[in-house]
Amino acid sequence: MNKIVTILILSLSFSGLVAEDVLTEEIHSLNKEITLLDEEIQELEKTVDGYTNIIVSDSDNNILETLKKYKNPIASLIKEWIIISSQLEYNDSINNFVILSKYQIKSYLERLLFNEKNVISIEDYNKIKEYIEAINPTLEELGEPLNQQYSTKKGLYLRSIPIISTVTLKKGKKKPLTVPKNRTFKLLHSLTYSSVENKKNHWGYIVVNSNGYKGWINLKNTHKIK
Repeated sequence: MNKIVTILILSLSFSGLVAEDVLTEEIHSLNKEITLLDEEIQELEKTVDGYTNIIVSDSDNNILETLKKYKNPIASLIKEWIIISSQLEYNDSINNFVILSKYQIKSYLERLLFNEKNVISIEDYNKIKEYIEAINPTLEELGEPLNQQYSTKKGLYLRSIPIISTVTLKKGKKKPLTVPKNRTFKLLHSLTYSSVENKKNHWGYIVVNSNGYKGWINLKNTHKIK
């Protein structure tokens, strides 16, 4: 994490187009975002460690044990994706989730081949890739969109993949893409899955009414508009 912060600071420092006070604000904002992401990852590790013994099969556990060797946010994201996808057989809402995210998860896996530290081995990469490709939706196409209108109770990150993921960034900028408080959006697809202690998590694949941005959002701090 410190290396990422250093790179971002150096990159901003050499830009003569940014005033000093704006630069300080940007650095503070980036540090805060990285700290929050790191805290989420730590919580995710606790969830994964306790959760795998409850719902996953032996083959799932083998893959998760392989991914445990690689300590970084991308490996954590792939582990959580596998855990959620393992509920596909008895959870219809996961069908759309797999279709919408499978290609991107494979692209995340490829990034582990170029990680500066703890690079994934070719053997592990091929094993995990084969496993991911074998996870097939029960239906081959997305279900009909829900087209339900919602509004946010507070500002929320719009993510390219739910759970833990690098937040979607505005084009050409280092600021995360957010849906502001009291902003309306259309819920296209929902995702409900069980986590540790059988707690339910609710996410939605949405389109923001004001700008057309699409992505995943946590539905906890939203409400449906009648």
